[in-house]
Amino acid sequence: MIPRVLSDEATTLLPFEIYVPRIAAGIEEFLKQHESPFLVVETLEEIPGMVSPGDLLLATRKGGRAQARRMVSPIAKRPGANPFADLISVGRGANNDIVIVGLAMSKVHAYFVRTGDAGWSIQDAGSMNGTAVRRERLAPKGPPTPVCDGDVVQFGDNVLANFMTPESFARLLDFFAKHSKKPGVQKN
Repeated sequence: MIPRVLSDEATTLLPFEIYVPRIAAGIEEFLKQHESPFLVVETLEEIPGMVSPGDLLLATRKGGRAQARRMVSPIAKRPGANPFADLISVGRGANNDIVIVGLAMSKVHAYFVRTGDAGWSIQDAGSMNGTAVRRERLAPKGPPTPVCDGDVVQFGDNVLANFMTPESFARLLDFFAKHSKKPGVQKN
């Protein structure tokens, strides 16, 4: 069964910190509500006239609150997004299940495919700038390539993301919730 995006996640990429409160009830409760893996985007390309990727993400280089600028999307169908029942599409087009805006992103760039009970694969959709997994470029419209927890998926030259199982993402959220700075508290 292909998981569906929850109604409050219909905007696809959301800031990492949106998910942090969802771990408050514990990892087990989080996993009951989130069965699909996650795409954790660490870098985006700069788009002229828009907020820079550095300002958007601030990834992990500066630590603390800056880590909360990772962008996240569940790898799940978005209701009404497209007619591909068994594929979770990724691209810059608004009708994708996961929308990533970028000049190097094709309208439909790649597809995630569920393979069996717990497995996932990704397939390049014939994108202009390519898709890579573990630094290996996928053949355009080639066969699906298995993705595992922690794999780095690259879309074009500038969009890097981590494929994370719900369990790994929950542990990351739990760690972040326990070790991040509390609002209004300054360490000297």
